Amino acid sequence: MNEKKNIFLNKNHLLRRKSSPKEYSTGQLLLIAVNILFLILYTLLSYFNRLPYEDYTFTWMAKHMGTIHAMKEVYIVYSARWSSLTFGFYFSRFYESTYFLMLFNLITLAVLVSSFYLLLKRLLNTIVYAAIENKILLSYSLLFTCCLFFSSYSIGQVWFWYMVNWMYLWSIIAGNFLFWILLQGKLKITQLPFILILTAYIAGADESYPIIYLLFIALLLFLKKKTVSQSASIILDRISIRWLVITLIFLSLFYMVTILAPGTWARKNMLTDATFAEHMIRTIRSYGKIILIKTPKLIPYLILFGLPWMLLGQEISSVSKIEVKKLLPRFLKSVFVIGALIFVLILPASWVLYELAPDRALSQVSLLLAIYASFIFFYTGYKVKIEKKFSQLIVSLGLVLSILILSFQIFNQYSIVNKFSDEYDKRIRYLLEENSSGRKNTVFLEPMPSSGMIYSDELPADTLGHAYLENVYGLKFHIAVKK
Repeated sequence: MNEKKNIFLNKNHLLRRKSSPKEYSTGQLLLIAVNILFLILYTLLSYFNRLPYEDYTFTWMAKHMGTIHAMKEVYIVYSARWSSLTFGFYFSRFYESTYFLMLFNLITLAVLVSSFYLLLKRLLNTIVYAAIENKILLSYSLLFTCCLFFSSYSIGQVWFWYMVNWMYLWSIIAGNFLFWILLQGKLKITQLPFILILTAYIAGADESYPIIYLLFIALLLFLKKKTVSQSASIILDRISIRWLVITLIFLSLFYMVTILAPGTWARKNMLTDATFAEHMIRTIRSYGKIILIKTPKLIPYLILFGLPWMLLGQEISSVSKIEVKKLLPRFLKSVFVIGALIFVLILPASWVLYELAPDRALSQVSLLLAIYASFIFFYTGYKVKIEKKFSQLIVSLGLVLSILILSFQIFNQYSIVNKFSDEYDKRIRYLLEENSSGRKNTVFLEPMPSSGMIYSDELPADTLGHAYLENVYGLKFHIAVKK
């Protein structure tokens, strides 16, 4: 089997015709422009991002109790997300720094793109045995991140909510690095601490995401003993069964720390108690909501930012091609597979919550959709017989449209988030000035303007909800927001 695989790889590598450097110059330049505009948009939003009022709860706890004691308190009383909360509590001490959230968001983006880059490089080198320039891989890693960004069910919640970032986005980052290590082939004992750290973070970041990772690792172990397609077999042969078992054990043990926490059960007791049939009905209803209502809005972005992958597929084109008409049956089958996988992804949270999880907890679904869109267009370029001039024209038009959309979003969001951040800062300054003047009676505040793509929550109506903000800034009076 290994001998056949080597023959396949060597033949594919030797017979593949390399594209001339100038062949895709227009597409590459347009792709670079898309990535630059995405970075400008993301940096702009990061600069004007502000701490949601809900996060002042955690900021106050970390300030007065310390990182570890604050995490223990939440672990016992409300939530067992011990790894994400520990990091969130620790870095929240810098909340007063002007550039704290901007740096946090930019570092998150840089680490996320790096994880995609390393994983993409290893996968392509493994499957198609293609040596692709690092700058091209980086460009496509940025494009994929852009696709994931716009396919998020709530961009503000997923990308710009400080505490939520630690729970979901960094869980995806940890998962990327974990599978990048596992795909290395023969692992060394020195890599064991990294697997230990990554599985610990994943298991303690959230209650539902670790279940998906556990299922995925279990599936890999199952497939290792089955006859699979050639491409899948090449990937699976890179992963050691022993290291998969070790990873599964680590992840399971750390997840027990989360599941058995008092805070987990305290939170569960606040949720709806229902029968098996009622849970199933609600889960199916949640599935219908995400498939029929929420996801169709994302399809244009998935197509636009997935389309350029066709160029990469053509650049490392397969020797054996298929007709376009043969692609449709495979595509239809894949749609049903993706639909089933989405159900699996939403099942844990929907079952427990008795409804569809909030948008911030659907980033794994967005990741799946971004992977699917990118793969479909990559596979089309790699395997399907299409006139190159025609495909280049379609991709170029898509890239130009992407440039126009990103340019519009930059100008549109600037006017919105600039006004929002200005009003937010004015509100804090006003409260501090009133506090310095010795004010004791309640301050009534005007509602905040729209925050655009960044996340913002208005102060709640009850005074208890204001308590943490008041305590963080040491206010001697209560605050309330006008209706």
